Amino acid sequence: MEQFTIATPKGRLLTVWEILLKPFHHSAWGLILGILVILQLINQLKPTLFSNNLLALALFGFEKQQLRLTKCVEKATAFALIVLFFQLKCAYEAKLVSYIAEPPRLPDAASIADLRDRNITVHSRKIKITEDDKLNEIVEFYDGVHFKFDGLTLLENRVALVLEKLFADSVEGHGMLYTILPENVYETLPFYALGAKSLLKRRFQTFQLHVFEAGMQQHLRRMQESCLIWYIVKSPKAYGASEGSSAVISFDHLKSLILFFIGQWVLEVMVFMIEMLVEKYKRSRRV
Repeated sequence: MEQFTIATPKGRLLTVWEILLKPFHHSAWGLILGILVILQLINQLKPTLFSNNLLALALFGFEKQQLRLTKCVEKATAFALIVLFFQLKCAYEAKLVSYIAEPPRLPDAASIADLRDRNITVHSRKIKITEDDKLNEIVEFYDGVHFKFDGLTLLENRVALVLEKLFADSVEGHGMLYTILPENVYETLPFYALGAKSLLKRRFQTFQLHVFEAGMQQHLRRMQESCLIWYIVKSPKAYGASEGSSAVISFDHLKSLILFFIGQWVLEVMVFMIEMLVEKYKRSRRV
C-alpha cells in the first residue's frame, strides 16, 4: 500500500526584530508598556508622591533616598516592581538563549486546512485529483519527471518524501527545508492480476503470505533507510555539504540591530550633554 501526502516548505526564519519581540505575547508587551507609562506619568505629574523614581529604581537600581527610609507604601510598590521586572528579565533572557540553539521560524503548515488558509497551491505530477474534496481549488498538475525540494508544495509518495527530506535536512545545498503533513491525502493498493488457471497463482499467493508474515517488507524498507542514512553520514561532502549548522546569524541579520543600539547610545549621550549644559546654566544664574 502506498500513502500519498503533502510536503510543504518550512516557515521562514524570523528576523532579528521579530526574535526580540517573540519571547512575550503582544498582550504582555502591552501590559509592560502600560506599567512604564503609568510610572513615568506619576513621576512627572506628582513627583512628591514617592521619594524615588520607581521606574529607574526597578529597572536600574537608581535611588535618591535609601529604600529602607521611605514610606511603607513606597516600599511595597518598589518591592513589587523590582520582583516583577527581575522575573520578566530572567524569562526574556532564557527565551533568547534558547533561540540560539534552535533559530525560531514562522509556524509550519500542519494540515490541509492550514494550506488552504495560507492560499498555498499543491502540485501533483502523477495523477490529476482536481476533483478531490480535500484539495478542491488548491491543487495543480505539473509534468515534471523528478521532484525536488525547491520551494513548491508537493503531493507525492510518503516514502519518497521522507527519503528526500533526509538529504535536504542533512546535506547543505541539496534542497530547502520541508515539513511533511501527518495526514494522508489518499492511498493506493497495488496488486497483481493472474489468470484463473495460471500455474503460478498458488505459488505466488504462498510467497506473498510468507513475505508478509516474516515482515520482509518492513525489513527491506528499514535497510533502505539505513543505507541512505549511512551514505549521508559517511559522505557529507557528496553535494557540497559543509560542517556545522547552516542556520547561522550573519552580520547582515544583525546590522539593523547594531545601528539601532548605536543610534540609541548617541541619543543618550546627547541627552546627557544637554542635561549637563542646563545644570551648568542654572548654576551660573544662581551665582
